[in-house]
Amino acid sequence: MGWYIDETPCDQDWEWADILKAEARKEGMDLECGKNMGKYMRNAGLEVTHTKTYKWPWGAWLADTGHLETRRLGDLSLKTSSMFNGVIARLLRGKSYSEERIAELQSEANQKLWGGQNMYIRWYVTLGRKPI
Repeated sequence: MGWYIDETPCDQDWEWADILKAEARKEGMDLECGKNMGKYMRNAGLEVTHTKTYKWPWGAWLADTGHLETRRLGDLSLKTSSMFNGVIARLLRGKSYSEERIAELQSEANQKLWGGQNMYIRWYVTLGRKPI
């Protein structure tokens, strides 16, 4: 999980994202599993792993430019931004976070995820081969 603008991470001061990653780690989840998949595959005994990185436009900033498929990815990201409200609530409820604090973090996530011009996430595809 990470958002970028012009190859520069733009989410490093996003409190909601830091808290979400930390709480997910406590539950045994890796929200950067795509980025780490090559390591997981090698640890499982696969060899010759290769990871290809793609940029997924986040938001509607490409709505009037680029290919139709690219615009649709950007539009889809806006539709899925609300998913983070559910993930935040699910991971934080029942812990030391009040409902008010959860709502604040959800609000921050919505503001950050809807705002970025030239913002994108990285999408990873990893292939590996079993030993011969």
